[in-house]
Amino acid sequence: MQQSIIDKEEGTLYIADDLIIDNKTTLAALEAYFGPERLEVERGWKTYENGTIRNLKIKDWYFTMTFYYDAGKLTHIIFYPRDEEINTASWDNFDPAAESEYYTSWMAAQLDDKSNFKWDLNQAGRRYSFDFYWGAAGVYYDFKDGTFSCNMSFKP
Repeated sequence: MQQSIIDKEEGTLYIADDLIIDNKTTLAALEAYFGPERLEVERGWKTYENGTIRNLKIKDWYFTMTFYYDAGKLTHIIFYPRDEEINTASWDNFDPAAESEYYTSWMAAQLDDKSNFKWDLNQAGRRYSFDFYWGAAGVYYDFKDGTFSCNMSFKP
């Protein structure tokens, strides 16, 4: 069984032994940990900002992760786990069905879910998600661009 990096009871995301993310993690803390050469920071409209890190290796996976902030508070994290280094040079081999299966299976293992969820992409707003006292975790489908992503969101 794969080891989880998401603690669904506490609402934390394990990055490394010396970095565990929760709703109190600041963008400044991520900047200090990863440095400006690894963490791409975007200052957005009004109080919004985010930080993205690519090819982040955690345990046996590689990730692209984006941390979203509003007025200095972490609101959600979007991440894309992979079994190998991420190559975004081409979309030629993009397979939405394979993406949905991979992310859903990965998240089910993280959250210890045995429901065997199946996607119905003809139903608007469909997502594979679980609510917790701290927020939610799951896989989301973007109907506009046909992509899937793993997500952890935090209650204010």
